[in-house]
Amino acid sequence: MGLALFLGIAAIPFIYHAIVLYSSWRFFRQPPEPHDAAFCPAVSILKPFRGLDPDAYENLASFCRQDYPNYELLLCIDPDDLKVLEMVEQVQRDFPERSIRILSGSGRVAPARLR
Repeated sequence: MGLALFLGIAAIPFIYHAIVLYSSWRFFRQPPEPHDAAFCPAVSILKPFRGLDPDAYENLASFCRQDYPNYELLLCIDPDDLKVLEMVEQVQRDFPERSIRILSGSGRVAPARLR
């Protein structure tokens, strides 16, 4: 009786794995659905800035060079950080066809660690 109970309980993971393998096989044998190239919803890219790194301009400019028809950039910066503001304004001048909005941060800094 004890051995039969032990083997029955030990068989449960094997049954589970068999169901998972069968389900995976059924899922992946289906052909993928065709992609609708006309479906391009409008998106917003939120990019927070806190200080500048050496490649900050190129990083931000790469968002403006995307091959996607309808998107906007929302840049959250500290209003007191003039270097970041100057760099963002330069990107706005270099890419006037892009919708780039500047949002002001709260100025608060999160705690370094939780107690």
